[in-house]
Amino acid sequence: MNSTDNELLLKAEQLLREGKKQQAAPLLEEYLRGNINSTRGWWALSFAMSDVEEQIECVERVLKLKPTHTSAHARLEKLKSALPASLGETPARVNPPRKKKQSQTLQFAVLAVMGCFALGLIGFAGVMIVRGATIRPAQVLVNDGTPIGISLPPTWTPTPTATLLPTSTPLPTATVVAGLPTQDLLQTVVAQAKVGPIRGYFAPDFTAENISTGQMAKLSDYKGKAVLVFFWTTWCPYCEREVPSLQNVYKVYEDEGFVVMGINVGEKSFLARDYIGTHRLTFPIFDDESRNVADLYRISAFPSHFFIDPNGVITQITVGEMDYWGLDTQVKGDLGLP
Repeated sequence: MNSTDNELLLKAEQLLREGKKQQAAPLLEEYLRGNINSTRGWWALSFAMSDVEEQIECVERVLKLKPTHTSAHARLEKLKSALPASLGETPARVNPPRKKKQSQTLQFAVLAVMGCFALGLIGFAGVMIVRGATIRPAQVLVNDGTPIGISLPPTWTPTPTATLLPTSTPLPTATVVAGLPTQDLLQTVVAQAKVGPIRGYFAPDFTAENISTGQMAKLSDYKGKAVLVFFWTTWCPYCEREVPSLQNVYKVYEDEGFVVMGINVGEKSFLARDYIGTHRLTFPIFDDESRNVADLYRISAFPSHFFIDPNGVITQITVGEMDYWGLDTQVKGDLGLP
């Protein structure tokens, strides 16, 4: 750490002591760009953030760098306990045990009545079946005492009505990108109206900013290519282990029409920018600090993978770390390669 960085940190800490959090936050972010592994910097930034979730993120960074930081452990527990109240959650109402017992008793009574009613219906149906099986034609005796049957007149003969055959519903046709050879695309049969983060549905479109170039891009810009939408964070250890394999697969199939859209979720963009340089990543990384894209795709764990074929249809969803061969097999399938 050079003298300039040290001055930034000292000035920021002084501002925090004076209660000037808004002035201290940009100084600390600038300091961390050059000293990303500074426990002291992340600890100070946790007090400069106004949002509880951002404070938790900073404290978790401190514990990742220094697991024995006692104050960080205590503060993290306190912040997490305060998190539901800050989000406006309402604690679940607990009914008194006595009412719960009365409710259960009432339920059992209702079930018992329904059971008796069902048994009665079954018994009645059984009696009717037995009676139907024992009915014989009416008989009379003639003079010699020999019984003969009486044929009763027919009561009603139903008139048959014509039954229309069901009409055929044509199957939805596959959507194919114009201008590309049909044999090079996956022919996925899916209705146009089915859009959502579900396997077999069209992937929801979104727009995000490229962290390296600052340019905006949409998922639909890559239609005609096999796309992997990869949700990750810099603090995720599973992402850390997988990223080298993902980079290698991207380099192998980039010229074949394979695209990776790395979505960095819920973090400051400068953290992802430093991560890109440290790991020498060449596939594009997009900013999702607001978590809009992650919410659109219902992301709850990292890393999460959405493999999308050239028609824009989701062919596979995988949550958790993938190795090189798992990525390679899925990408080749989406590209139609042997």
